[in-house]
Amino acid sequence: MHLPQSFVFPDCTALLRGWRAAQNPHLECVRATSHAWIFSYCTFSKKDKASFIKHDFPSLAAWFMPDCSAERLRTLSDETCQAFVWDDLLDDGILTHDVDAAQALHDQVVELLSLRPEEMQDYEPKRDVLKALKDYFLRFCVDTNELTQRRYAACVIEYSEATTRLLKERVTGEGAAVRTVESHILDRRLTGGPMPPIVFIEYCYGLHIPDHLWNHESLIEIRNMASDLICGLNDLFSFNKEQAVGQTDNIVWLYLVQGLSLQGAIDACTALVTDQVDRFLAAEQRVPQSDDPRVAADVSRWIAACKELVAGVVEWYYRSGRYFFDDNKDARRTGLVKVLPRRVEAPVNVAALAQSAEKEEKLEKEYYQDVYSCDSRSSSSSARPEHAAVPVCSGCQIV
Repeated sequence: MHLPQSFVFPDCTALLRGWRAAQNPHLECVRATSHAWIFSYCTFSKKDKASFIKHDFPSLAAWFMPDCSAERLRTLSDETCQAFVWDDLLDDGILTHDVDAAQALHDQVVELLSLRPEEMQDYEPKRDVLKALKDYFLRFCVDTNELTQRRYAACVIEYSEATTRLLKERVTGEGAAVRTVESHILDRRLTGGPMPPIVFIEYCYGLHIPDHLWNHESLIEIRNMASDLICGLNDLFSFNKEQAVGQTDNIVWLYLVQGLSLQGAIDACTALVTDQVDRFLAAEQRVPQSDDPRVAADVSRWIAACKELVAGVVEWYYRSGRYFFDDNKDARRTGLVKVLPRRVEAPVNVAALAQSAEKEEKLEKEYYQDVYSCDSRSSSSSARPEHAAVPVCSGCQIV
């Protein structure tokens, strides 16, 4: 499909109509420690580790929750780093073409998150990425009730099930259905990973929302619209980068297949975002009022945090360098995006990746020592970077 040389990109901040976006001031307290934590669990090549640091996923966590404490931001930052490693493992890592291994990983996720926290202590996952999941989830459990823990476990299991299904469809072609805009949106709620950070709001701000409100249609709609906004905006930002490498799992492509021009497809996505904001705000008006002042305050804070999360994601999309780079560095100011040239990438050699695991582990240890000027960690949990103590910068208070 021939694409034009450029297209007009919407002002995504304006689409959110003043929703607050702010970066948590504790970011500098947790960034290096969170990086060290994920590197102590998961093996990276020297090049991939440098790229991971450059993307600065702890800063995304800081845009997610601008007002939480340094300690809870640290847990969220670890969760965010682990989520991107997990996603890459399935998208372009050693599991990309291995259906059996991906299913085994999902089975371990279900087994792990079906345990109570006290039972989880003695459970040892086989995959490093799940060891990291266990680590931050146990910290999450310390400051949440059983209800919130079940909610979080359920949405992570849903994410794991959906991404495993997607991998199977991609590898085998079995079960894949003709995609529509509507089915794409529903799929992205599960495979895009927006729900875990939305559930994390309760942990980060110490909120307690009872089940009868959590399951009310208005709060379900707010969660769904926040999720759809995160994924839909990501499709807008990532389309140019993805089309350059032949990736088509994007809503812009669905509009192109329907016969729209590229600008028409971008405009259709923009209209969809506007509609989702409308639906979010309409649902907010339908939220029942609680007679309990504490519950009412918690629900109000949770809704505000959903808006902040979406607005914060947009800021990170603009600022991270992950989507706008080279000739498009000024795209936010100019509103014009130059279409990247298509390039063909060699297929992933799964056997070669597996055989190089030992070599990569050595590189990981060397780089960990170079970047953080500390001894490389062993694989035992006792040798992981400390979690209870978060470095405190001027003005920080851990509560």
